Amino acid sequence: MELLLTNLEIRALKETLEAEVSNLRMDIATAKDRTMREDLIIRKELLLSILEQIPTAVLDVA
Repeated sequence: MELLLTNLEIRALKETLEAEVSNLRMDIATAKDRTMREDLIIRKELLLSILEQIPTAVLDVA
């Protein structure tokens, strides 16, 4: 699937993903339930994978 976004949309998506990853890191650190912690780690890794696919050069032009 290909997703076409404007530079402003890309920037908003990147900032949103970064904020969520930061929140997940805090949630992971405080999670007491092992299953919940593992689910949070998987979600964080998924979001980081998406972030890596966002072209940095486009963000600099916006």
